[in-house]
Amino acid sequence: MSFNFMCLPGELRNKIYELVLVYQEPIRELLPGLLFTNRAIRHEASSIFYNQNQFHLLNLYPGQVACFLDNMGSKNAGLIQHIIIEFPEFDNWTSGALVLNDDSVNLINKLKSNCTSLRTITTSLYNAVGWKMAVHEREDDFTINTMKFVDAYWGGIPSLESIVLYTRNCGSDERVKRELGGLGRKVILREGKIASGYRAEEARKRRFDMLAALMRSVPF
Repeated sequence: MSFNFMCLPGELRNKIYELVLVYQEPIRELLPGLLFTNRAIRHEASSIFYNQNQFHLLNLYPGQVACFLDNMGSKNAGLIQHIIIEFPEFDNWTSGALVLNDDSVNLINKLKSNCTSLRTITTSLYNAVGWKMAVHEREDDFTINTMKFVDAYWGGIPSLESIVLYTRNCGSDERVKRELGGLGRKVILREGKIASGYRAEEARKRRFDMLAALMRSVPF
């Protein structure tokens, strides 16, 4: 005897979607097979999958994250509330001037236009260490100045409420907390690196695997 899933009450279907598609840990792989079952299920399940999960996009360049957002479609991107990404990349570190590279600026603009429900960005200052070395700043000054500079860009994301920032050793620095507390959104400081769950060689392989998955994720 055949079973028609769509004949179940909508409330029960949503509960099943939540059990299958909502993860306690950030999403690192794309995409669940359930979303490819048929158009009706994809339409219902996508809203839960994209809205209730955190998307772990470390080890991806800014242009690749932008590709991720483009391929999922503006509707799905507009449901995302929390992403974990690399800190924006800078050009001209040796000059001691803070200048975001074009790919990072383009990604920020993509977040503004596509991620209309984005509430939280989690990121790390570890990949900006080259600029710190160029200007010979103390750790606390480096964190404050860099974060204020980037926040001027992220401030254009109307829905953004909080930034979770991983630093080398400023997580308990009261001056850093006080300075960043004056920004237009909540900044949560954490010491250490964001766990990627991958060794370096695995991270490189995952980058290519995820890009292949992105090409299969074009909305129906």
